[in-house]
Amino acid sequence: MRKPTLKPTQATALTTKVSAYRIFFPLAAIYAALAVPLSVYALSDSSAIFSGLIGIHHGHEMLFGFALALVAGYLLGTLPRWQLAFIVGVWIIARFSYVIWPDSLIAAIFSPLFALLLAWYVAPKFLVAKKWRNQALTPLLITIGLFPLVFAIGYHYFDALSLQNIMYGMILMLALLMAYMGGRMIAPAVAGELQKQGITLEARLQPHLEGATIILLSAAALLLVLFSFHVLSGLLVMATGIILAIRLVRWNLWRCYLRPDLIGLGIGYGWLAIGVFLFGLALLVDQYQTAALHVIAVGAIGSLSTGIMVRVHFQRSRRTLPPNAFVVISMSCIGVATIYRALAGLGLAEQENYLIIAAAAWSMAFVTVASQFLPRALE
Repeated sequence: MRKPTLKPTQATALTTKVSAYRIFFPLAAIYAALAVPLSVYALSDSSAIFSGLIGIHHGHEMLFGFALALVAGYLLGTLPRWQLAFIVGVWIIARFSYVIWPDSLIAAIFSPLFALLLAWYVAPKFLVAKKWRNQALTPLLITIGLFPLVFAIGYHYFDALSLQNIMYGMILMLALLMAYMGGRMIAPAVAGELQKQGITLEARLQPHLEGATIILLSAAALLLVLFSFHVLSGLLVMATGIILAIRLVRWNLWRCYLRPDLIGLGIGYGWLAIGVFLFGLALLVDQYQTAALHVIAVGAIGSLSTGIMVRVHFQRSRRTLPPNAFVVISMSCIGVATIYRALAGLGLAEQENYLIIAAAAWSMAFVTVASQFLPRALE
């Protein structure tokens, strides 16, 4: 007698593995599209209903909320559905609580908890690496995971300068992660495209430049956070910006003019090089740090995140490249957002109008990104 076929149980469904990018990428895109306009609105809202998107809280949510969701989507890999649901739930609670009640206990608990969970799952993956440049990702990810906790403590006990330096250190660590991950994606992709053209790309990962980037940005962040050495840190950061520019030029991306997806990633890496250099200069002269930081936060993070998110989605889910129209629209919007947000940081008379234009362009880019994911996000 044949045994009846068993239907999948709820337990089986919970243990089924799901790719983290399918959930975190659309969540990050939607949050980015909403948070920035709400932040601009909150500046003129006397009721302060979105107080967690004003001032240093805005930086907190863009770095610890949006950027860490991108890291989660890219590095978590596949997890059992229940584990991924738990991590996603922590992220959602952290975002809602912080945006509305940034001084609440629930926000102080869940925002660091998400970052610590991310570090717990991701950091050990790189311990088995043979090269020190790859092993360096473990302490980097642990450090990034600890920053929200340090911020939560510092918000109540540190002075304004120390808290500002914590944010500066965090964005330098994210810049380092972008420099590393961006290079690991761009170099082999460009090499493969050039090989089709009969051209051999000699300068691929460029390990010496990658190693110098790791050392310089790590040292600069350490000097900023622990000792508030702005001048020395500025010099190290400026040197890193030059190194990133040299690395980008040696990839010969102009030969890939028929691949807008690769050109888009190159633009993001270019914003990173420019932003890092300008931020180092701003630290050195002690002026315009906000404008320079937004070249990194808007230009580099915006361009690289949109490019990587949709590239990963189309390659894994649809086995094709992102549509050229998407790349052109998203990169153009991010470019407009970067320029106008940087101008707003210079304290010009039209600052409010610049912020509105930047927010609108940023949101348009991430609405475009989210539209690529939503039909498949819950499959």
